[in-house]
Amino acid sequence: MAKKPDETKVEPGQDSPFSEDTGKGSEESPSCSVNTEEVLEPEVIEDESSDDEVQNLKAALAASNDKYMRLSAEWDNFRKRSAQEYESSKIRATEKLIEALLPVIDDLERACQAAENTNPEGEFKAFTQGVEAVHDKLVQTLETKAKLVVIDPIDEAFDALKHQAVGQVENKEVFDETVCNVLQKGYEMGGYVIRPAMVQITTGGPKRPSEDE
Repeated sequence: MAKKPDETKVEPGQDSPFSEDTGKGSEESPSCSVNTEEVLEPEVIEDESSDDEVQNLKAALAASNDKYMRLSAEWDNFRKRSAQEYESSKIRATEKLIEALLPVIDDLERACQAAENTNPEGEFKAFTQGVEAVHDKLVQTLETKAKLVVIDPIDEAFDALKHQAVGQVENKEVFDETVCNVLQKGYEMGGYVIRPAMVQITTGGPKRPSEDE
């Protein structure tokens, strides 16, 4: 026959071992205790990680702004350079035409000068004035439409970049290398000299002071 399990007899006034263990378990069980440090530690780590992410985002934003500013500056420079090249190409396209017209302007000027020298008050005065009007209108049109600039440096300091000296005249009363006579006017267009002025300059005078003096 099977042996019956032992039965624990509880005397009156004696607490049951089961009730004592249960009471102790509800009050002193380590599984229900709370460790404050273990709960707060993940939150501290999360805050540090958030700070790192903010710093990384700020660095990425600064790099993006710097890249944008560089690209904007490069685009602005490219736009200005393209505009300058376009204007230069327009000038070069019309330069040949202007060079072909310069001898015509010279002939008109010589014709008017010759008529004035030979017979300033004669019967050709009205005709000379008409030729002068045609000359002035042609030059003004080229100055307006083609940005042509006349180089007429009378009484100015000699500039080897814009003037071509073909003779010297002794004059001690003016500064040395002063343009005293313009034999042929020069022209420039778009900042480029397409023909230097043919001039005579003085010699024997005092040296011209420099701009710094």
